[in-house]
Amino acid sequence: MKAGIGIKTEQRVAEQWHKSSPDTERVSLMENLMEGLPAELPRRERLKVLMLQRNSSLQVVPGSFLLCAPLLTYLDLSNTIIKEVPAEIGELHDLQYLNLSESYIEKLPTELSSLTQLRHLLMSATRVLG
Repeated sequence: MKAGIGIKTEQRVAEQWHKSSPDTERVSLMENLMEGLPAELPRRERLKVLMLQRNSSLQVVPGSFLLCAPLLTYLDLSNTIIKEVPAEIGELHDLQYLNLSESYIEKLPTELSSLTQLRHLLMSATRVLG
């Protein structure tokens, strides 16, 4: 999947996802105009890197969306308008890098404590988190 190609709707995200190989290890959907992410997608067991940053209209990341990539090690949600991280984040046991910078995160889920491999949690310039 490619960055900055104008993917806006959940349907377009799903179309691109279905076109990707089950062996895909990295997905970049950054700098698109995404308003949402589909809740149901085929699992990508080898996906390690998911870049969603700089989608200024992205408000919600469904927990089920995260679960379709259970071996993520890198997740970038920076520069979005998401208000919460879904509780399912705690299921991403291999996650090492999580960027929430310049988002509208209001609170962090307690499930973050399950992420024993997490080495980098970036939260600079979160607009609401106190």
